[in-house]
Amino acid sequence: LPNDISFEWSGTSKQEIEATGQTGFIVAMALTFVYLFLVALYESWTIPMAVLLICPLAAVGALIFQLMMGQAFDLYSQVGMIMLIGMAAKQAILIVEFAKVLHEENGKTIEEAAIEAAHIRFMAIMMTVVAFVLGILPLVLATGAGAQSRISLGSTVFGGMVAAGTIGTLLTPAFYVIIQSMVDKVENKLHHKKNEEK
Repeated sequence: LPNDISFEWSGTSKQEIEATGQTGFIVAMALTFVYLFLVALYESWTIPMAVLLICPLAAVGALIFQLMMGQAFDLYSQVGMIMLIGMAAKQAILIVEFAKVLHEENGKTIEEAAIEAAHIRFMAIMMTVVAFVLGILPLVLATGAGAQSRISLGSTVFGGMVAAGTIGTLLTPAFYVIIQSMVDKVENKLHHKKNEEK
């Protein structure tokens, strides 16, 4: 081109170039905010970790399904990944909240509380997952103008929610047991030290 002519990207291409390298920061911020909301909900700094451990499973499910669909990890996929953090965490909250109540207020052991909470909330979780996945299906199967952006967003959320609804629902009680057991051990040690000092 002559020296007096230049060019620049516009539209989606420009946004993708500007957003390059920001995915990790944005996901970290989303996880931080979700974690802080959960800290306020549970009034605990450790129990929210049992909820957030489902997020990597959802992310892996999303990436695998995108690979199967032949989609690139573009701007729309990044938006879908942020949405997944909230939706996957909501799944785990339903189990962890019940397990926490059963353990602390009803005096059940950690394992009993986790198993019973999983039994009680399983149907509600599955109904939510199935309704959400069926609602996302039109995006995955989109055709026509603008279909590529809808497929990219839809495939991310679809794959992530399927993974969170199947594997995540089975593993969330185990995450709760691991985290709550560690919390109880630390609390017992602190309680013994206080008794010894008295």
